[in-house]
Amino acid sequence: MPCRVEFENGNSISYLYDANGTKLRATHVIGKDTTVTDYCGNVIYENGVPSTLLTQYGYISLSDNKYHYFLQDHQGNTRVVVDEDGKVEEVNDYYPFGGLMASSSGDVQPYKYNGKELDRKGGLDWYDYGARWYDAALGRWHVVDPLAEEYSSETLYGYCGNNPINCIDPFGMDYWSTSDPSEISRFMSALRFGNGSIFESFNFDTWNHATDNEFTGHLTFNDETNTFYSSYGIVEDGVPTRVGVSVKASNVWEGGASIDGGRGRWYRKASGSLNNVYPEFEILTFARGIANLLYKGGQKLPIQIHHFATNKNSKYTRKMEDIAQIYGLKLDEAWNKMALPHLGRHPNAYHEFVLRGMKQASMEAGGNPKKFLKLYNKYVKQKVINNPNLLNKSGWK
Repeated sequence: MPCRVEFENGNSISYLYDANGTKLRATHVIGKDTTVTDYCGNVIYENGVPSTLLTQYGYISLSDNKYHYFLQDHQGNTRVVVDEDGKVEEVNDYYPFGGLMASSSGDVQPYKYNGKELDRKGGLDWYDYGARWYDAALGRWHVVDPLAEEYSSETLYGYCGNNPINCIDPFGMDYWSTSDPSEISRFMSALRFGNGSIFESFNFDTWNHATDNEFTGHLTFNDETNTFYSSYGIVEDGVPTRVGVSVKASNVWEGGASIDGGRGRWYRKASGSLNNVYPEFEILTFARGIANLLYKGGQKLPIQIHHFATNKNSKYTRKMEDIAQIYGLKLDEAWNKMALPHLGRHPNAYHEFVLRGMKQASMEAGGNPKKFLKLYNKYVKQKVINNPNLLNKSGWK
């Protein structure tokens, strides 16, 4: 993070951060004028005097106690600012990488592209993303990616993989537009700034003591129901219990989904879909047929992690692996597993059914991994979920 920026004309800007990298103070020396800006939660001080109170929907100018509201687009870009009477005070038009077009007018506040603060004093024109500063004129960060090891194929300074139309980078650490489970789990870190001021992080501890890591680690998105799901563990009366949580996506498009409202209005893109990151949760969300089988003959059936396409059959496993490898998949990965009632050994008729479904899905997918997973879900997984007896000989009589 930059601590001091010096210009050729003698002007300078100095920054002070806390141990987590959060900006606490900016000191601008422009000519003979010195302005000290302090950031204290959602209150901004100018030369020791409270000047701005940031709110969920905009800000309050404390000099006259007036409300100002942001109208933002799907990426959280501030497009229009209006006062409490509806009068337009500012209009912003952006280039894809965040630069302001000449058609922009009325520069009354600094929160612009992605809702980030733009420091324009002295001609700096850098956006503060928290973990890094961003130069929209270059489309590049000024320091390396803090998560560089997770993006070995990308330049360490590139913004959103050079794809700012489909991706956003909420904090300067990672971007997403993917079906990779580890990337989509980071989606929840983007549900910030909705539970108070834009400087606060939403803490999932308020959800019955679910930790951030537990919630995001179990996050899934079902593109059939257009709903995000997660689960977390609690103990009730000494008995371990798993609790399911669902959040309906308000907008869904090809390759992505979003949540609107207080907790998701600032950064709300989570592209792609997951298949069974936490398979036990599917019992709670999708499998009415399985729920009916949990108790049989008055006794609860044991639950085990089941591979739809078997990973230990001398006759069928190799054939199924060959199909999965076409799409860079392995049979022991989450896309092929789910917690199901234990119904004994699977008959050959079941394995033949799965193999046929995989072949059909592969033929229709034409080499597209996303299509294959969706078709595999259609031809194999959903049929087993709806009729778990297929796992047993009784389902093939």
